[in-house]
Amino acid sequence: MIPLVRRFRSLVIANEPVAGPLLAVGIAAFALVVLAPFTPSIAYNDGFGYDGRVYADLTLAMRGDNSGTVVPPWSFRLLPSAIVAVSGLDIKLGFLLVDLLSGLGSAWLLYRLLRHYGASLQVSLLAIGGWAVLPLGLRWALYDPVRPDTLGFFLLLALIVTALEGRILLFAGLLIVGTLTRENLVALVPFLWFANVRRDPLGVTVRSLVIGLAAMAVFFAVRVFPAVAPPPAYENWLERYNFGVNLTQVFDNYDAHASRYALAALLSLGMFFALPFAWPRRVLAFLGRERHWAYYLVSTYVVTLVGGRGDDRYLYALVPLLAVVVSQVAPPSLWRSRGRLGTLALAHLLSVRFLWPVGTSESEARQYEVSAMSVDRLIALTILCAITFVVGVAVARIDWRALHRAREAKAEAAA
Repeated sequence: MIPLVRRFRSLVIANEPVAGPLLAVGIAAFALVVLAPFTPSIAYNDGFGYDGRVYADLTLAMRGDNSGTVVPPWSFRLLPSAIVAVSGLDIKLGFLLVDLLSGLGSAWLLYRLLRHYGASLQVSLLAIGGWAVLPLGLRWALYDPVRPDTLGFFLLLALIVTALEGRILLFAGLLIVGTLTRENLVALVPFLWFANVRRDPLGVTVRSLVIGLAAMAVFFAVRVFPAVAPPPAYENWLERYNFGVNLTQVFDNYDAHASRYALAALLSLGMFFALPFAWPRRVLAFLGRERHWAYYLVSTYVVTLVGGRGDDRYLYALVPLLAVVVSQVAPPSLWRSRGRLGTLALAHLLSVRFLWPVGTSESEARQYEVSAMSVDRLIALTILCAITFVVGVAVARIDWRALHRAREAKAEAAA
Protein backbone atom coordinates (compact mmCIF):
# COMPACT_ATOMS: atom_id res chain seq x y z
CA MET A 1 0.00 0.00 0.00
CA ILE A 2 2.75 2.44 0.95
CA PRO A 3 4.69 1.90 -2.33
CA LEU A 4 1.46 2.55 -4.24
CA VAL A 5 0.90 5.82 -2.36
CA ARG A 6 4.47 6.91 -3.01
CA ARG A 7 4.11 6.08 -6.70
CA PHE A 8 0.88 8.09 -6.88
CA ARG A 9 2.58 11.02 -5.12
CA SER A 10 5.49 10.92 -7.56
CA LEU A 11 3.06 10.81 -10.47
CA VAL A 12 1.17 13.84 -9.12
CA ILE A 13 4.37 15.83 -8.57
CA ALA A 14 5.61 15.00 -12.06
CA ASN A 15 2.33 16.19 -13.58
CA GLU A 16 1.56 18.96 -11.06
CA PRO A 17 0.27 21.59 -13.55
CA VAL A 18 -2.65 19.29 -14.32
CA ALA A 19 -2.79 16.92 -11.35
CA GLY A 20 -2.60 19.66 -8.71
CA PRO A 21 -5.71 21.58 -9.82
CA LEU A 22 -7.57 18.30 -10.40
CA LEU A 23 -6.80 17.18 -6.85
CA ALA A 24 -7.92 20.55 -5.49
CA VAL A 25 -11.25 20.28 -7.31
CA GLY A 26 -11.50 16.64 -6.25
CA ILE A 27 -11.08 17.60 -2.58
CA ALA A 28 -13.89 20.14 -2.91
CA ALA A 29 -16.11 17.59 -4.66
CA PHE A 30 -15.41 15.01 -1.94
CA ALA A 31 -16.24 17.57 0.75
CA LEU A 32 -19.57 18.27 -0.94
CA VAL A 33 -20.37 14.55 -1.01
CA VAL A 34 -19.57 14.25 2.70
CA LEU A 35 -21.44 17.43 3.68
CA ALA A 36 -24.59 16.87 1.61
CA PRO A 37 -26.25 14.14 3.76
CA PHE A 38 -25.76 16.29 6.88
CA THR A 39 -26.89 19.58 5.34
CA PRO A 40 -30.58 19.86 4.45
CA SER A 41 -31.46 23.13 2.73
CA ILE A 42 -33.59 25.66 4.56
CA ALA A 43 -37.34 25.12 4.35
CA TYR A 44 -38.90 28.38 5.56
CA ASN A 45 -40.41 30.90 3.14
CA ASP A 46 -40.84 28.18 0.49
CA GLY A 47 -37.22 27.17 0.90
CA PHE A 48 -35.87 30.55 -0.17
CA GLY A 49 -35.38 32.31 3.14
CA TYR A 50 -35.67 36.09 3.02
CA ASP A 51 -32.84 37.29 0.78
CA GLY A 52 -33.36 34.23 -1.41
CA ARG A 53 -37.01 35.15 -1.88
CA VAL A 54 -35.94 38.42 -3.52
CA TYR A 55 -33.43 36.65 -5.78
CA ALA A 56 -36.12 34.14 -6.73
CA ASP A 57 -38.56 36.94 -7.56
CA LEU A 58 -35.85 38.67 -9.58
CA THR A 59 -35.31 35.45 -11.54
CA LEU A 60 -39.04 35.16 -12.19
CA ALA A 61 -39.17 38.78 -13.33
CA MET A 62 -36.42 38.05 -15.84
CA ARG A 63 -38.64 35.27 -17.15
CA GLY A 64 -41.55 37.69 -17.51
CA ASP A 65 -43.36 36.92 -14.26
CA ASN A 66 -43.69 40.17 -12.28
CA SER A 67 -45.91 38.80 -9.52
CA GLY A 68 -43.13 38.96 -6.93
CA THR A 69 -41.61 41.89 -5.06
CA VAL A 70 -38.09 42.76 -6.17
CA VAL A 71 -36.46 45.31 -3.88
CA PRO A 72 -33.01 46.92 -3.68
CA PRO A 73 -30.17 46.36 -3.07
CA TRP A 74 -30.75 42.67 -3.81
CA SER A 75 -32.36 43.54 -7.14
CA PHE A 76 -29.09 44.98 -8.44
CA ARG A 77 -27.19 41.68 -8.10
CA LEU A 78 -28.36 40.61 -11.50
CA LEU A 79 -25.88 38.01 -12.70
CA PRO A 80 -26.81 34.92 -10.62
CA SER A 81 -30.53 35.40 -11.27
CA ALA A 82 -29.87 36.04 -14.96
CA ILE A 83 -27.90 32.79 -15.29
CA VAL A 84 -30.69 30.80 -13.64
CA ALA A 85 -33.39 32.62 -15.63
CA VAL A 86 -31.70 31.79 -18.93
CA SER A 87 -31.15 28.16 -17.90
CA GLY A 88 -34.87 27.52 -17.59
CA LEU A 89 -34.23 25.33 -14.54
CA ASP A 90 -36.19 25.29 -11.32
CA ILE A 91 -34.94 28.29 -9.36
CA LYS A 92 -33.55 26.42 -6.36
CA LEU A 93 -31.92 23.78 -8.55
CA GLY A 94 -30.48 26.44 -10.85
CA PHE A 95 -28.93 28.40 -8.01
CA LEU A 96 -27.60 25.21 -6.45
CA LEU A 97 -25.87 24.23 -9.69
CA VAL A 98 -24.35 27.71 -10.02
CA ASP A 99 -23.14 27.43 -6.42
CA LEU A 100 -21.65 23.96 -6.90
CA LEU A 101 -19.79 24.95 -10.06
CA SER A 102 -18.59 28.15 -8.37
CA GLY A 103 -17.41 26.14 -5.38
CA LEU A 104 -15.41 23.73 -7.53
CA GLY A 105 -13.99 26.65 -9.48
CA SER A 106 -13.04 28.37 -6.22
CA ALA A 107 -11.01 25.31 -5.22
CA TRP A 108 -9.01 25.58 -8.44
CA LEU A 109 -8.47 29.34 -8.01
CA LEU A 110 -7.44 29.05 -4.36
CA TYR A 111 -4.93 26.37 -5.35
CA ARG A 112 -3.63 28.60 -8.15
CA LEU A 113 -3.30 31.52 -5.72
CA LEU A 114 -1.23 29.49 -3.27
CA ARG A 115 1.00 28.09 -6.00
CA HIS A 116 1.53 31.65 -7.24
CA TYR A 117 3.16 32.32 -3.87
CA GLY A 118 5.31 29.22 -4.10
CA ALA A 119 3.37 27.11 -1.60
CA SER A 120 4.17 23.41 -1.92
CA LEU A 121 1.71 20.92 -3.35
CA GLN A 122 1.10 19.52 0.14
CA VAL A 123 0.46 22.90 1.77
CA SER A 124 -1.81 24.00 -1.08
CA LEU A 125 -3.95 20.87 -0.87
CA LEU A 126 -4.11 21.09 2.94
CA ALA A 127 -5.42 24.63 2.56
CA ILE A 128 -8.07 23.44 0.07
CA GLY A 129 -9.17 20.79 2.57
CA GLY A 130 -9.37 23.34 5.38
CA TRP A 131 -11.36 25.76 3.22
CA ALA A 132 -13.75 23.06 1.97
CA VAL A 133 -15.19 22.46 5.46
CA LEU A 134 -15.76 26.09 6.47
CA PRO A 135 -19.36 26.84 7.49
CA LEU A 136 -19.74 29.79 5.10
CA GLY A 137 -18.18 27.97 2.17
CA LEU A 138 -19.44 24.83 0.45
CA ARG A 139 -21.80 23.92 3.27
CA TRP A 140 -23.44 27.34 3.07
CA ALA A 141 -24.06 26.74 -0.63
CA LEU A 142 -25.92 23.53 0.23
CA TYR A 143 -27.78 25.02 3.18
CA ASP A 144 -28.99 28.32 1.69
CA PRO A 145 -28.35 28.06 -2.04
CA VAL A 146 -30.47 30.91 -3.43
CA ARG A 147 -27.85 33.57 -2.83
CA PRO A 148 -25.01 35.16 -4.84
CA ASP A 149 -22.41 34.43 -2.15
CA THR A 150 -20.68 31.38 -3.66
CA LEU A 151 -20.46 32.88 -7.15
CA GLY A 152 -19.26 36.10 -5.53
CA PHE A 153 -16.45 34.25 -3.74
CA PHE A 154 -15.41 32.60 -7.01
CA LEU A 155 -15.23 36.02 -8.68
CA LEU A 156 -13.34 37.42 -5.68
CA LEU A 157 -10.67 34.75 -6.09
CA ALA A 158 -10.58 35.28 -9.85
CA LEU A 159 -10.03 39.01 -9.35
CA ILE A 160 -7.27 38.42 -6.80
CA VAL A 161 -5.46 35.93 -9.03
CA THR A 162 -5.70 38.09 -12.15
CA ALA A 163 -4.52 41.15 -10.21
CA LEU A 164 -1.47 39.30 -8.87
CA GLU A 165 -0.68 37.87 -12.29
CA GLY A 166 -0.91 41.35 -13.83
CA ARG A 167 -3.70 40.37 -16.22
CA ILE A 168 -5.33 43.78 -16.10
CA LEU A 169 -7.74 43.46 -19.04
CA LEU A 170 -9.13 40.21 -17.66
CA PHE A 171 -9.39 41.84 -14.24
CA ALA A 172 -11.44 44.66 -15.81
CA GLY A 173 -13.89 42.25 -17.41
CA LEU A 174 -14.26 40.19 -14.25
CA LEU A 175 -14.85 43.33 -12.19
CA ILE A 176 -17.79 44.32 -14.38
CA VAL A 177 -19.25 40.84 -13.88
CA GLY A 178 -18.47 41.04 -10.16
CA THR A 179 -20.22 44.39 -9.81
CA LEU A 180 -23.39 42.68 -11.02
CA THR A 181 -22.95 39.89 -8.47
CA ARG A 182 -21.63 41.43 -5.23
CA GLU A 183 -21.06 45.19 -5.35
CA ASN A 184 -18.40 45.08 -2.63
CA LEU A 185 -16.03 43.54 -5.21
CA VAL A 186 -15.49 47.07 -6.54
CA ALA A 187 -13.24 47.56 -3.50
CA LEU A 188 -10.63 45.36 -5.20
CA VAL A 189 -9.53 48.12 -7.59
CA PRO A 190 -6.99 49.51 -5.07
CA PHE A 191 -5.78 45.92 -4.56
CA LEU A 192 -4.95 45.81 -8.27
CA TRP A 193 -3.12 49.12 -7.99
CA PHE A 194 -1.10 48.18 -4.91
CA ALA A 195 -0.14 44.83 -6.42
CA ASN A 196 1.20 46.26 -9.67
CA VAL A 197 2.11 49.92 -9.19
CA ARG A 198 5.81 49.34 -8.50
CA ARG A 199 6.50 47.87 -11.93
CA ASP A 200 4.78 50.68 -13.86
CA PRO A 201 3.60 53.55 -11.61
CA LEU A 202 1.99 55.78 -14.24
CA GLY A 203 0.54 53.08 -16.48
CA VAL A 204 -0.92 51.02 -13.63
CA THR A 205 -2.38 54.14 -12.00
CA VAL A 206 -4.12 55.23 -15.20
CA ARG A 207 -5.44 51.75 -15.97
CA SER A 208 -6.66 51.28 -12.39
CA LEU A 209 -8.55 54.59 -12.54
CA VAL A 210 -10.17 53.66 -15.85
CA ILE A 211 -11.17 50.23 -14.54
CA GLY A 212 -12.56 51.74 -11.34
CA LEU A 213 -14.57 54.35 -13.25
CA ALA A 214 -15.95 51.69 -15.61
CA ALA A 215 -17.03 49.52 -12.68
CA MET A 216 -18.65 52.48 -10.93
CA ALA A 217 -20.45 53.39 -14.17
CA VAL A 218 -21.97 49.91 -14.22
CA PHE A 219 -22.70 50.16 -10.49
CA PHE A 220 -24.74 53.35 -10.95
CA ALA A 221 -26.26 52.36 -14.30
CA VAL A 222 -28.14 49.37 -12.88
CA ARG A 223 -29.43 51.58 -10.07
CA VAL A 224 -30.48 54.57 -12.15
CA PHE A 225 -31.93 52.33 -14.88
CA PRO A 226 -32.96 49.19 -12.95
CA ALA A 227 -33.66 46.01 -14.88
CA VAL A 228 -36.69 45.49 -12.64
CA ALA A 229 -38.36 48.62 -11.29
CA PRO A 230 -38.59 48.68 -7.48
CA PRO A 231 -41.89 49.22 -5.64
CA PRO A 232 -42.71 52.89 -4.90
CA ALA A 233 -41.55 52.74 -1.28
CA TYR A 234 -38.12 51.43 -2.35
CA GLU A 235 -37.11 53.98 -4.98
CA ASN A 236 -34.34 55.47 -2.83
CA TRP A 237 -31.87 52.61 -3.30
CA LEU A 238 -29.08 54.26 -1.29
CA GLU A 239 -31.31 54.39 1.76
CA ARG A 240 -31.85 50.63 1.54
CA TYR A 241 -28.19 49.93 2.42
CA ASN A 242 -28.82 51.25 5.95
CA PHE A 243 -25.18 52.25 6.50
CA GLY A 244 -26.06 54.50 9.44
CA VAL A 245 -28.21 51.86 11.09
CA ASN A 246 -25.50 49.23 10.71
CA LEU A 247 -22.84 51.45 12.27
CA THR A 248 -25.14 52.47 15.11
CA GLN A 249 -25.87 48.83 15.94
CA VAL A 250 -22.14 48.12 16.18
CA PHE A 251 -21.26 51.15 18.25
CA ASP A 252 -24.24 50.63 20.57
CA ASN A 253 -23.57 46.88 20.66
CA TYR A 254 -27.23 46.32 19.85
CA ASP A 255 -28.00 42.60 20.21
CA ALA A 256 -24.27 42.07 20.85
CA HIS A 257 -23.55 43.27 17.32
CA ALA A 258 -20.12 44.68 18.22
CA SER A 259 -19.25 41.35 19.85
CA ARG A 260 -20.43 39.46 16.78
CA TYR A 261 -18.31 41.70 14.57
CA ALA A 262 -15.24 41.13 16.73
CA LEU A 263 -15.77 37.37 17.09
CA ALA A 264 -17.01 36.43 13.61
CA ALA A 265 -13.61 35.44 12.18
CA LEU A 266 -12.68 33.44 15.27
CA LEU A 267 -15.99 31.56 15.18
CA SER A 268 -16.12 30.84 11.46
CA LEU A 269 -12.59 30.53 10.02
CA GLY A 270 -11.01 27.98 12.32
CA MET A 271 -7.26 27.53 11.97
CA PHE A 272 -7.11 29.97 9.07
CA PHE A 273 -7.71 32.68 11.66
CA ALA A 274 -5.70 31.12 14.50
CA LEU A 275 -2.42 30.14 12.86
CA PRO A 276 -1.18 33.62 11.87
CA PHE A 277 -1.14 34.50 15.58
CA ALA A 278 1.58 31.90 16.09
CA TRP A 279 4.05 34.09 14.16
CA PRO A 280 2.80 37.71 14.52
CA ARG A 281 6.10 39.36 13.58
CA ARG A 282 6.36 37.35 10.38
CA VAL A 283 2.77 38.23 9.52
CA LEU A 284 3.40 41.95 10.04
CA ALA A 285 6.55 41.71 7.93
CA PHE A 286 4.59 39.99 5.16
CA LEU A 287 1.89 42.68 5.22
CA GLY A 288 4.59 45.34 5.16
CA ARG A 289 6.07 43.83 2.00
CA GLU A 290 2.76 42.99 0.37
CA ARG A 291 0.85 46.25 0.69
CA HIS A 292 -2.03 45.00 -1.42
CA TRP A 293 -2.78 42.37 1.21
CA ALA A 294 -2.57 44.95 4.01
CA TYR A 295 -5.16 47.01 2.11
CA TYR A 296 -7.25 43.89 1.57
CA LEU A 297 -7.30 43.12 5.31
CA VAL A 298 -8.40 46.63 6.27
CA SER A 299 -10.96 46.97 3.47
CA THR A 300 -12.56 43.61 4.31
CA TYR A 301 -13.15 44.68 7.90
CA VAL A 302 -14.45 48.08 6.78
CA VAL A 303 -16.90 46.49 4.33
CA THR A 304 -18.03 44.13 7.08
CA LEU A 305 -18.53 47.05 9.46
CA VAL A 306 -20.87 48.94 7.12
CA GLY A 307 -22.33 45.97 5.28
CA GLY A 308 -24.95 44.97 7.82
CA ARG A 309 -25.90 41.87 9.74
CA GLY A 310 -23.70 39.33 8.04
CA ASP A 311 -20.34 39.55 9.78
CA ASP A 312 -19.21 35.97 9.20
CA ARG A 313 -20.39 36.03 5.58
CA TYR A 314 -18.38 39.18 4.87
CA LEU A 315 -15.29 38.03 6.78
CA TYR A 316 -15.30 34.74 4.88
CA ALA A 317 -13.51 36.85 2.26
CA LEU A 318 -10.42 36.76 4.51
CA VAL A 319 -9.73 33.13 3.52
CA PRO A 320 -7.47 33.93 0.52
CA LEU A 321 -5.34 36.30 2.60
CA LEU A 322 -5.09 33.97 5.59
CA ALA A 323 -4.26 30.95 3.43
CA VAL A 324 -1.47 32.85 1.70
CA VAL A 325 -0.14 34.26 5.00
CA VAL A 326 0.04 30.84 6.66
CA SER A 327 1.74 29.32 3.63
CA GLN A 328 4.38 32.07 3.76
CA VAL A 329 5.12 32.34 7.49
CA ALA A 330 4.71 28.79 8.83
CA PRO A 331 8.04 26.92 9.25
CA PRO A 332 8.54 23.87 6.98
CA SER A 333 8.87 21.63 10.03
CA LEU A 334 5.16 22.11 10.76
CA TRP A 335 4.12 20.43 7.53
CA ARG A 336 6.46 17.48 8.14
CA SER A 337 4.95 16.60 11.53
CA ARG A 338 1.97 14.25 11.19
CA GLY A 339 1.14 14.58 14.86
CA ARG A 340 0.97 18.36 14.77
CA LEU A 341 -0.99 18.36 11.51
CA GLY A 342 -3.46 15.85 12.94
CA THR A 343 -3.99 17.98 16.03
CA LEU A 344 -4.49 21.10 13.93
CA ALA A 345 -6.97 19.27 11.70
CA LEU A 346 -9.00 18.15 14.72
CA ALA A 347 -8.96 21.66 16.21
CA HIS A 348 -10.05 23.07 12.85
CA LEU A 349 -12.96 20.65 12.45
CA LEU A 350 -14.18 21.40 15.96
CA SER A 351 -13.95 25.16 15.56
CA VAL A 352 -15.82 25.24 12.24
CA ARG A 353 -18.59 22.96 13.57
CA PHE A 354 -17.93 20.31 10.94
CA LEU A 355 -21.02 18.10 10.39
CA TRP A 356 -22.84 19.65 13.34
CA PRO A 357 -26.60 19.16 12.88
CA VAL A 358 -28.45 22.05 11.24
CA GLY A 359 -32.20 22.71 11.18
CA THR A 360 -34.36 23.95 8.34
CA SER A 361 -36.80 26.27 10.13
CA GLU A 362 -36.27 30.02 10.41
CA SER A 363 -35.38 29.87 14.09
CA GLU A 364 -32.92 27.02 13.49
CA ALA A 365 -31.36 28.73 10.48
CA ARG A 366 -30.67 31.82 12.56
CA GLN A 367 -28.43 29.73 14.79
CA TYR A 368 -26.16 28.94 11.84
CA GLU A 369 -24.70 32.42 11.35
CA VAL A 370 -22.66 34.26 13.96
CA SER A 371 -24.50 37.45 13.02
CA ALA A 372 -27.91 36.03 13.97
CA MET A 373 -27.43 33.23 16.53
CA SER A 374 -28.60 33.57 20.12
CA VAL A 375 -26.27 35.16 22.66
CA ASP A 376 -26.10 31.88 24.61
CA ARG A 377 -24.91 30.00 21.55
CA LEU A 378 -22.50 32.83 20.76
CA ILE A 379 -20.95 32.52 24.22
CA ALA A 380 -20.71 28.73 24.01
CA LEU A 381 -19.03 28.84 20.60
CA THR A 382 -16.65 31.55 21.78
CA ILE A 383 -15.48 29.31 24.62
CA LEU A 384 -15.02 26.35 22.26
CA CYS A 385 -13.20 28.37 19.61
CA ALA A 386 -11.02 30.11 22.19
CA ILE A 387 -9.83 26.68 23.33
CA THR A 388 -9.16 25.48 19.78
CA PHE A 389 -7.46 28.82 19.03
CA VAL A 390 -5.02 28.39 21.91
CA VAL A 391 -4.40 24.75 21.00
CA GLY A 392 -3.81 25.67 17.36
CA VAL A 393 -1.37 28.48 18.15
CA ALA A 394 0.52 26.33 20.68
CA VAL A 395 0.79 23.34 18.35
CA ALA A 396 1.92 25.53 15.46
CA ARG A 397 4.37 27.52 17.52
CA ILE A 398 6.01 24.81 19.62
CA ASP A 399 7.94 22.03 17.92
CA TRP A 400 8.16 19.52 20.76
CA ARG A 401 10.50 17.21 18.85
CA ALA A 402 12.95 20.03 18.25
CA LEU A 403 12.77 21.02 21.92
CA HIS A 404 13.38 17.42 22.97
CA ARG A 405 16.40 17.12 20.67
CA ALA A 406 17.76 20.41 21.98
CA ARG A 407 17.42 19.23 25.57
CA GLU A 408 19.16 15.94 24.76
CA ALA A 409 21.99 17.79 23.06
CA LYS A 410 22.32 20.13 26.03
CA ALA A 411 22.35 17.19 28.44
CA GLU A 412 25.01 15.41 26.39
CA ALA A 413 27.12 18.57 26.26
CA ALA A 414 26.81 19.01 30.03
CA ALA A 415 27.84 15.39 30.61
